[in-house]
Amino acid sequence: EVCEKAAGQQQVSIMANGESQSVTAGGAGVVYAITVFNPGSSSKTFTFSADGVDSWAAVRFSPSNVAMVKSGEVKTVNLFLSAKPDAAKGEHSFSVSVKDQAGNVVQQLVMKANVEGGSQPGLGIDARKYLEIGLVLLVVVLIILALIVLFSRMRGREEEEEGEGEAKTYY
Repeated sequence: EVCEKAAGQQQVSIMANGESQSVTAGGAGVVYAITVFNPGSSSKTFTFSADGVDSWAAVRFSPSNVAMVKSGEVKTVNLFLSAKPDAAKGEHSFSVSVKDQAGNVVQQLVMKANVEGGSQPGLGIDARKYLEIGLVLLVVVLIILALIVLFSRMRGREEEEEGEGEAKTYY
């Protein structure tokens, strides 16, 4: 998406590549590059924020969510998005707001992410959680078995020691 907004008499150009990308739930994530061109005669500062991702993804901007773009300079800010492990499969839309230093929205970019390998909507728990619960239960059962074996051996030794002190009679 390309947008040119008036900033004084000069046009600020904001472009985003990869507006729709596939991302694996619980995986490494994807990168959306947002490029800002400032043809004006003075430096401008822009602030980037993502909306509509809190429930299904985590985002961060690199090198920062604030970019100072000097006159005639092109600057790229990368948005890293990773879908949460319990994110529902399917297409999710979110927006990236680009604001000037006065807090005015210069551009609102609509982005999309197609989540693959996530949970079905409404299930709320994924296979990894089941495996974690199963592992914890297995460890608890093994500890209980180890304690049973330990106490039975200790009881067997105590009975042997008691039996040694008594006189043995043979018939």
